[in-house]
Amino acid sequence: MKTSQIVSLILGILGGLFGIGGALLPLGLGGFGLALGIKGPAAELTQRAIYAILLSIIGMIGTGIVGKYPKISAILMILASVAGFFTLGFFYVPASVMFLTGGILALISRKEEAKQ
Repeated sequence: MKTSQIVSLILGILGGLFGIGGALLPLGLGGFGLALGIKGPAAELTQRAIYAILLSIIGMIGTGIVGKYPKISAILMILASVAGFFTLGFFYVPASVMFLTGGILALISRKEEAKQ
């Protein structure tokens, strides 16, 4: 593995952990709202948090294949970054930045591979 792929791997793992961690707060708030009987906004917040957790898992899957399939890895990580940010907003910013940076580094490593 190249240095850019190793850095992409580390950023992807951290991005996934921050994404799941960032989704736990809205998930808890949504569950608390549902317990209080606030059905509409609380249910939507809970759904968005679950989507963000799934997107974090997709990003971590992309991270796991960075050594063998860097292009697919980059696509999955950038997809998780953008979709997670639009799904959860402020809570997903650290994960989004890490996934986006890791995806760009995976693309760069692929282009370096093609030149050699």
